[in-house]
Amino acid sequence: MKAAHKFPMPTVSFNLTTSAELGKRLSGRDSSLSAVVPADLRALPALLDRYLRQSRATTYRKSFPGIDSIREVRDSTLLSRLEDRLLDNLKRRDLSRLWLVVPDLLDWTDIEGFTYSRAEKSEVHPDIHAGSFLNTVRSDDSLSIPYLRRRQVFSISASASTVRGEWSLFKCIYAEIDDTAGTFLLDNGKWYRIDTDLVTQVNREVKGIPSTTLPLPEYQQGETEEQYNKRFAVSKPENYVLMDRKNITYGGGRNRIEFCDVYTKTRVMVHVKRYGGSSVLSHLFSQGVQGATLLLWDASFRKALNAKLPASHKLTNPDQRPRASNFEVAYAVASQSTDVLELPFFSRVTLRNALRQLSNVGFKVTCSKIQVR
Repeated sequence: MKAAHKFPMPTVSFNLTTSAELGKRLSGRDSSLSAVVPADLRALPALLDRYLRQSRATTYRKSFPGIDSIREVRDSTLLSRLEDRLLDNLKRRDLSRLWLVVPDLLDWTDIEGFTYSRAEKSEVHPDIHAGSFLNTVRSDDSLSIPYLRRRQVFSISASASTVRGEWSLFKCIYAEIDDTAGTFLLDNGKWYRIDTDLVTQVNREVKGIPSTTLPLPEYQQGETEEQYNKRFAVSKPENYVLMDRKNITYGGGRNRIEFCDVYTKTRVMVHVKRYGGSSVLSHLFSQGVQGATLLLWDASFRKALNAKLPASHKLTNPDQRPRASNFEVAYAVASQSTDVLELPFFSRVTLRNALRQLSNVGFKVTCSKIQVR
């Protein structure tokens, strides 16, 4: 049953529950909650009461430290000022803290590229960028928030050469703006105020993450993640083994996970993702935590992992908990930008949280940029 229920909730929109009885997927904001969960109508009042008690809990702070320092902007005067600053940056071509990213996870195996128009002769771009979009704007005078909301970004299917997906361009804009009232972020069409102390702390921790010493091949133009991972793995077959799409079942057969994309003989777990919005990269960082955590604490997972590894890479004794310090969790983000890798703030928060969780138990954590040519 999928139902939306209205009842008082605190302003915090991130709540953590480990109970599957409350649903494997929860979403909502303010006073609304959408939950996908099997339920008998007679048990619904008790279930709603549990949701209400959970909404008042503060256990989310353990997994999402600092989340209370992030607040959505609702003040119309402030929103108008931020929108004016955004438009001014676009008109001046000041793109130093402004990016275009598709806000959803994509199946890159069937993505030829992107266009800013449905017209058949529209130029197909390998990725979306603020600069390439601005080249399609006839006059800066036409730039306005309604105009940005009307304009669309289209993904083109590689197999059918037709439109596969579309998004409002405004929702694809990620921007960071410093204002007299604080630091503000535009992410997926919404503005957020971020406490300066949190920004400083997150930036400091993320900048301290080293790059992997593994030689990461360049990402070829038009290449899918699957193609890249295969090419990466075969570049040194004696050292690398492909784990991409080799799902491992755990937890009694109900759950499946990719341990990593490429695993090395030197015990490096490489996780690869094309650059994208906060949800895309946050998924990457969370996947790295899940794979490493299961490796450390779940013997049945280690045995299932061993069954998919060649003899040269198998764990010596899967019944014995390995030493985390012998392993590296290597995040690798493919980006076409020639500058230093800049992650959206919410992705930096997720990466910071992943760093803390993994390093606290002894894993080495690295984050590197893969150049797209």
